[in-house]
Amino acid sequence: MPIKLLHTSDIHLEARLAFLEEKADSHRKLQLQTFNRIIDKLISEKFDIFLIAGDLFDTPFPSENVKIAVLEQLQKLVEHKIYVAVIAGNHDRLEPGSVYFDKSYQKLNPEFVHIFNQADKTTWEIPSLDLTVHGVSLFKQKDNSSPLDKVAKSNRTKFNVALLHGSVEMGKDSTNNPLSLSKLKTADFDYIALGDWHSTKKISDNPQVWYSGSPELINIDQVGAGKVLEVVIDNAVKVNESRLGSVEVLKIDIDVTDIKTLDDINQKFRELSLKELDNKFVELSLTGIRNLNSSFSTEQIFEFFKNKFYYFKLKDKSKLELSKEELDDYPEEFLIGKYIRLLESKKGEDYSQNKIIDEAIQLGVRNLQNKQ
Repeated sequence: MPIKLLHTSDIHLEARLAFLEEKADSHRKLQLQTFNRIIDKLISEKFDIFLIAGDLFDTPFPSENVKIAVLEQLQKLVEHKIYVAVIAGNHDRLEPGSVYFDKSYQKLNPEFVHIFNQADKTTWEIPSLDLTVHGVSLFKQKDNSSPLDKVAKSNRTKFNVALLHGSVEMGKDSTNNPLSLSKLKTADFDYIALGDWHSTKKISDNPQVWYSGSPELINIDQVGAGKVLEVVIDNAVKVNESRLGSVEVLKIDIDVTDIKTLDDINQKFRELSLKELDNKFVELSLTGIRNLNSSFSTEQIFEFFKNKFYYFKLKDKSKLELSKEELDDYPEEFLIGKYIRLLESKKGEDYSQNKIIDEAIQLGVRNLQNKQ
């Protein structure tokens, strides 16, 4: 009989979310609402087991209100006879007195809920599913040992699933709870549920190894977040990405080479026909070559767009390159010409400093022209 699993991780309840400023509190509430929607999905679609691959909480010591809210949701799963396997990640790691040692969590029916909170106990057999879940919780925020080395397939059940939190080595150094890609590919599990990476990512086809990613966005760089993974294990393993998050990341590049006004930039946005803007994390990157007489600044662009989206971030990758014709328009013997050449001479290898100089040149030229 097939097993139906739901895999999530990195919800990070009670994350600080400082970058969201005044929206941080409402987004924390949204994260909890998304977790509640996951529970509703598990019940309505009759999943057999819920896998939480670490960092359900952003801290080992969440507030009492959040602890109770999560506990109530897990109890719903127990009432519907849905199994729950939980490991601690590096954020909600196991520490003395931390959430996963809380008495109320310990009282959850052990027949249906298993929190891996002992270093020497990394297996949970579920006879009714003919399944062994192998889980490794973390005890430190940073650790160079591999969770994968602490688990091995069991022959006592037909199916074996691993639940791990760490960094897969993919051509770069991963020293925090490293997971060897070659070892993952040779591990004899039916499915390996990973946490730590905040965007949904498939690591291997055989065996199926996946990061579920965060079900609700917690940073602007998480283009692939907002999903949970539906996994069916039978003779083969099938994985389906299911979107549950309310907020999406949208990254937009606009070439400003032929753009002179803020209205021109706004027109570019309108041409994209964007919908549901109030649930978009938008990152706008300006590219191309700026015109000396462009009548907009990055500050003006930010102020114009910042309240049109759930969150707005501006990156200016454009450059100000003065042509000979432009310089000829402002001879060196005139004040504007002297001003331009003086600032141009200050440019060096510091990209950030050069951006400031570019803005100063454009602003200065506009102001000096207005005074003439």
